[in-house]
Parts: sequence; structure tokens; C-alpha cells
Amino acid sequence: MKIFRFTPVFLAIFFLTSCAGRKPAPINLLQVPYSPITAERDEVVSLPTEGARSEVEVGQSMVSTALRSTTPAIETKMDIVHKSERMGLNSVTFRAGKFYLSGENREGKFYRSSNEVLLSRATTSRVVGGLFIPNQTNNPTKVYWFPHPNSRNPDADDHPSIDYKATTVERWGSTSFKRELVYSGVSQNTISILYREFKDDMARPAFSQELKYDLAQGRSIGYRGARFEIERATNISITFKVLKSLD
Repeated sequence: MKIFRFTPVFLAIFFLTSCAGRKPAPINLLQVPYSPITAERDEVVSLPTEGARSEVEVGQSMVSTALRSTTPAIETKMDIVHKSERMGLNSVTFRAGKFYLSGENREGKFYRSSNEVLLSRATTSRVVGGLFIPNQTNNPTKVYWFPHPNSRNPDADDHPSIDYKATTVERWGSTSFKRELVYSGVSQNTISILYREFKDDMARPAFSQELKYDLAQGRSIGYRGARFEIERATNISITFKVLKSLD
């Protein structure tokens, strides 16, 4: 019976060979400080805008007010798939589209993806994440994501030369105080328009007013600073141009 003896040299070679066949374990990613911010700018606007030509049917608003919220953003045209030695076999994918400003630290700004972010580990999960744009242009851009829903600071990794352009994200909502002019129809050559006001989505009947305009006296009409050029009016619809919005 032969007895095999393992010499120190043999054990060293076996150890090195085994290690060479393994992939290096992923290094922990850098957690970066993150301070959430609200960058939305709200303004009340009139619709349609001045100079616009519009057509509405009986019972629809000729002009009304709305709340527009605008947030600074960046936009990419292509998906970003990020892999690195830091991540080992993991990857994170950011869909093309808009990324809106959501946070900052002293080194730059965080733009959160408006689309889903896919983190691939043993399984694929959806996470919150986006792009980090440094204040100093000679520093690399990064990708970031929150590994868990309760994470306060995101994981981040360098992803240089991300191709993006500056843009904005707009959201529309209703204002607490709303005014509108509603087309009511036409009789012979006289059109009827209803003025209405709303406070917190509740109508204010005391401020409603029925308006009538004889188009034989001219195609330009006005009310409370608003000016319209009437092009065509029927008992189905009215076509007009907004010369000036409500004051």
C-alpha cells in the first residue's frame, strides 16, 4: 500500500491553482452622503397659451388655469448598463429617459430615474437609483442606487462619460383657486359663455356669470382681461384664438 505525502511545495501549488480559478469577491461599493431636496418650481398658468388657436365643444372650457410644477432634470437617449470589478457578477441597468433632480451633497447632484432601475444579483430586483453629476467637470460621473427601501445613503460607482443633456420634468395639477370660461353655444349670431370660479374644487355659484356676445359687432370679445378672436361658432363647437389670458 502506497502512502502519498503532501509536501509544502505541492500544497502551495494546489492553493494557487485553486485561487486562480475563482472570481474575486466583489468589493464593497462606496456609500456616498445623500441629502434629499425638493427642486420643484410651481406656477399658475392659463390654458391654452396666448397666441394658440383652439377648438372646444359646448360645455368645455375655452380658457382655464392650472398648476405647472417644473423640476430640473437630465435626459439620456440610451440605456446604461453598469458592471465593474467592485460589483463582481452583479450589474445595474438604467433605462433611457429623464432623470429628475432629487438630492445633492457637497460634491454634486443626484438625478433619480423616472423609469425602473434593475439591480441584478442572485435575482433581479427593482430599486430606486439614477445618475450622479459632479460639480467639478474633471471628476467622473457615477451611477447610484439604494440597495434597500430603508437605505439612507445610496451605493455608488464611477461610470465616466455618461452622455446626457439638461432638460426639465413637468407635472400638471389643479390649483386651489380656479377660474374658467365655458362655451355654452350660439343663437343666431350671439354666442354664450359661462364664467365660473372654484375654490378647493368647490364651485362658487355667487361668482358665476352668463356672458353673451353679438358677433355682428365684431369677432373680438373679452372678459376680465382675457381677449379672444372668434373664428367660427356653432351649436357644436367654437374655434378661437387666444389673444390674452385671464388676468
